[in-house]
Amino acid sequence: MFNNKTIEIKYRNEDGALLRNCPLLYQKDATEAPIPASACFEIGDWPFFNSYTNKWETKKNQSVTPSYHVTMMFDNRLDYTCNALLLPSHVDGNLAYINPVSDFFRATQNKIEIENSNINTSMYLYQEIVTLNSFLSTSIYRQPKIPLNTFLSSDGLEIIKVNARIIFSALRQILLNVLCSFFEKEKVIKNPLIEDDFIGFIGKQEVSEKYPVIERYNHLFRLITDVDNCLKHEVLERRTKNEMTSKPGIKVVKLNFYNHYKNWNIPKKNLDIIDYSREQFWTYAIEYDALITEFSRFLCDFLDIKDTETERRPPIFFQIQEQWSLSNTLPIDPKSQKKK
Repeated sequence: MFNNKTIEIKYRNEDGALLRNCPLLYQKDATEAPIPASACFEIGDWPFFNSYTNKWETKKNQSVTPSYHVTMMFDNRLDYTCNALLLPSHVDGNLAYINPVSDFFRATQNKIEIENSNINTSMYLYQEIVTLNSFLSTSIYRQPKIPLNTFLSSDGLEIIKVNARIIFSALRQILLNVLCSFFEKEKVIKNPLIEDDFIGFIGKQEVSEKYPVIERYNHLFRLITDVDNCLKHEVLERRTKNEMTSKPGIKVVKLNFYNHYKNWNIPKKNLDIIDYSREQFWTYAIEYDALITEFSRFLCDFLDIKDTETERRPPIFFQIQEQWSLSNTLPIDPKSQKKK
């Protein structure tokens, strides 16, 4: 008998990415336990349901591998929903003209233009934001709320996937446009494009300590990069629970490489029962209004401008939960063997 954690890991798509809570109809050797499992409070404790005694049993000192659940949303106690856009006080796609000496262009010229007399990079950034805001307004926030106790059709799920790819790809392009230009201007690196993992590079301590605004939003940068990479390889199941789409957002699961936790600056635990040679199971649950708000706040802080609509929104609830998976249910990452 498998507990729910084992099932979740054992049955996965071949590319290692799937939407969480997808019904897996071919689990012939898995059944639901009639009673919930008791809580385990020690690393290495693992509940197993004994069908003969009809009780849960806890096996101690099991070999485990860290798994992580990343959440970004507004605090659900607020019941707060908004149609968040990027810098709505500064970027208006409905205007027939663009003012090159506006606060936005003054700020971007100062931060990201190699030559302050140019606004080429700034114009590209402006149009990227306009395009994303238009997509959010017309394709995301106008979608009707999914009724309770219903499933989306396969077409509906495909739309969710396509929308997510557009949003995260656009955010990543805007982010790279801003930061690559900035670090090139700062002469921190000669050519930012030669870095294999640019977000990982700027997350290094010697870089982030020099630029507090970069360090403050490192979690946001990593989240965008992780989910964008995940969606590029994802295969959707045909059906999924509607909790994923009660608000516009996305919830995905991905197997990452064995030391991915280091990119998030999560400290390693020196316990013999923790097997760090395995791939890690990561879950990302993001609501778009919170994500866009946090990204808009980053742009405000980075460019040193104010956006009244963004300032009115409540704080973002952001959390990384460290959870555990049985090591023998996860593949050994070949890269971890090379390090030995």
